[in-house]
Amino acid sequence: MSLLILFSRHFFAVILAVTVYSASSAATPATQSNKADQLKKINRYLLLAATDRQQGQFDRAITHYQLAIKYAQKYYGPDTLFVSGIYHFLGRAYASNKEYKLAAETIDKGLKIKLKHLPKDDPKLSGDYINLGIVYQMSEQLNKSVTVLDKAIMILKKQYGEKHPKVAIAYLNIGVSFKKLGNLPKAIDYYKKALAITETRFKLHHPYNISAYHNLGAAYFQKDDDDNAIKYLEKALKQQLKIKPLDHAKVAIESEFLGKVYLRKKQYKKAVVYFKIVHNTNIIRYGKDNKQTLASLKQLNTAIKTQLSLPTKQ
Repeated sequence: MSLLILFSRHFFAVILAVTVYSASSAATPATQSNKADQLKKINRYLLLAATDRQQGQFDRAITHYQLAIKYAQKYYGPDTLFVSGIYHFLGRAYASNKEYKLAAETIDKGLKIKLKHLPKDDPKLSGDYINLGIVYQMSEQLNKSVTVLDKAIMILKKQYGEKHPKVAIAYLNIGVSFKKLGNLPKAIDYYKKALAITETRFKLHHPYNISAYHNLGAAYFQKDDDDNAIKYLEKALKQQLKIKPLDHAKVAIESEFLGKVYLRKKQYKKAVVYFKIVHNTNIIRYGKDNKQTLASLKQLNTAIKTQLSLPTKQ
């Protein structure tokens, strides 16, 4: 949950090929017929790929995007903006299929084509940089992730100003990369920058605010700053409970963090309360004999036994 993945919709969900005529394309009826056939295939494969993605059939979507690229390269040329758009969608399909290295290679391929046609700071590139930064992050290429997300931030600030939600999203994502690199001060700084924007633009229970609260709490937890960890994790939990039931998985995530913080602070009574939420959620979601449920039971029992062994009240 420390990662906020928001693929920006730089291209339409379904992109359709359009007829392009050149001096040579209208030479003969046979040539025109062949071009029309290619155009139909491009559109057919793009529509199939879009349907596959909606249905979670990512292997099939990947195949259909690859076929769309094959015919689009013949129809438009290999280094055109239209082809770069399909590469972007193919990369996102790889990411959805958890093939992050292929996703990064494919999105980067599309980006390099775009850079042949557009200035380096063109607003149309911001979505590519954000998505590339995210898949670099998922494939543990963290320094590359920071580099491209920083480019996205510069473009977004120039395009929208420093207080736009899209800038906040980029801050959240680059913060995650810094956290994974072990640079907690940088991560916390970017999370706070994001929160300064999202708290003024959205209701407190908006997912952007909850993500910022959680990410800050998790970073402070990793930094052994328990008081600040509790401050932000409790904010995250409070807002989650406004939109999610008590037995929701995201409520359990916040509760488990809080249980661990209170356990570390030796406030066992509070730790037990939060670990009970986690365990009850796991029973509902996975059943009593699931490994995750058994692990949460062990965690809960440890806190209870420690609490009962204390000679006096906390």
